Amino acid sequence: NMAAVGQLTPVIGYPDPADPDCLVLVDGERRLLAARRVPLDFLDAVVLSGPPTAGELLLAQVSLGQLREKLSLAELAAAYARLMAEFGFTQQELAAAVGASPTKVSN
Repeated sequence: NMAAVGQLTPVIGYPDPADPDCLVLVDGERRLLAARRVPLDFLDAVVLSGPPTAGELLLAQVSLGQLREKLSLAELAAAYARLMAEFGFTQQELAAAVGASPTKVSN
């Protein structure tokens, strides 16, 4: 509950090309909506230098999704397979990026 404890996790975004004073959200829509309801004067944010690539976005979604709620083994396997097939991650690179052992990624 943001009203009770405040913001625990920053939102993630990059500068809007049409309006550099605004951010395009990559992650944190629910936090932004909750902050508007409270209301908070500002939100902590991680500001990326530009839009993430499709591979970076999928990697972030998998990592953040795993933090929020444990993804099933089938969901993880599908995401890992897609990252390796479509975006050229090796098992070692993917393991390092998601904080898992290479054995977990290979299974």
